[in-house]
Amino acid sequence: MLGIGALGWWVIGPEQNLLYWTVILPRLMQEVAFVGPENVSLAKPLQLLAGLAPQTAKRAVQVLALLALSAGYWVLYRRGDDRSAPIDRELSFGLFVCTMLLFLPNAWTNYLVLLLVPIASILSRSFAPRGSLPPWAVGTLIFTFFLTLFYTPCGPWDARVPCTHDPLFVGLFHWPRGLHDLMVEWKTVVTAGVLGVWFAAARRSSP
Repeated sequence: MLGIGALGWWVIGPEQNLLYWTVILPRLMQEVAFVGPENVSLAKPLQLLAGLAPQTAKRAVQVLALLALSAGYWVLYRRGDDRSAPIDRELSFGLFVCTMLLFLPNAWTNYLVLLLVPIASILSRSFAPRGSLPPWAVGTLIFTFFLTLFYTPCGPWDARVPCTHDPLFVGLFHWPRGLHDLMVEWKTVVTAGVLGVWFAAARRSSP
């Protein structure tokens, strides 16, 4: 890890590294949740539905993230003897990805492509006799993969973003704008769903 960090410092250069650590990262740490359509973090519905203030919503998701990580690693520890070390590493990485995407103050919709990693990992283990998942879990993963095709609809903040009703802007067919927007909003729900499937997978034994 130290070698990778040193290589990154050398490739990017000390000036840009210092800029990130001293300017960009402190600004990111001060961000509060944005309630626009491109944010699929849990912090947004906490503001819109629960009426929390932006700073309160940010603190709430930080607490929830800590609880989710603690519960996840407790499950991994309890079932660790039933699995090989490589599978535990895959599950640990999947837990981190799901938790990061769900509980960041701002998780932009394009970030959800990272969910493909834990989805692929979980599905690859579900075919084993002892690692099989219930139908609802497999359905959740497939539906989540489908929703990753839908990008945020255009907004007034950037006129350069094309207004489209198509998954991935492919232009092959058109969805009604209301349905397209609903698919984008559901990304928060399915991210939580993948985290739930992760817990179902982590509780099972694997060869």
